[in-house]
Amino acid sequence: MPALSAYTQSINLPTMPEVAHEPIQSLNDEDVPLSPVRNAIAKDPALTVKLLRLANSARYGMSRKVSSVDDAMVVVGMSQVRTLHSPPA
Repeated sequence: MPALSAYTQSINLPTMPEVAHEPIQSLNDEDVPLSPVRNAIAKDPALTVKLLRLANSARYGMSRKVSSVDDAMVVVGMSQVRTLHSPPA
């Protein structure tokens, strides 16, 4: 396994963009109002797309298209919103 060990040591992970810190910090608070979380997510196009795709997925079976961050947050719930920025395990 020395080759694998050498390979993993050579991997440089990118630093987390500043925009990602804000939602992470606000999501740690169980009583955080929706508006700061919405504003933080809206600053990050990747998180916005993830949230809208999730809200529009068959999992939630919406009869209409969800097109706003606010509506998507209500559809999927805060527990799912918290998982959007989490790195894969």
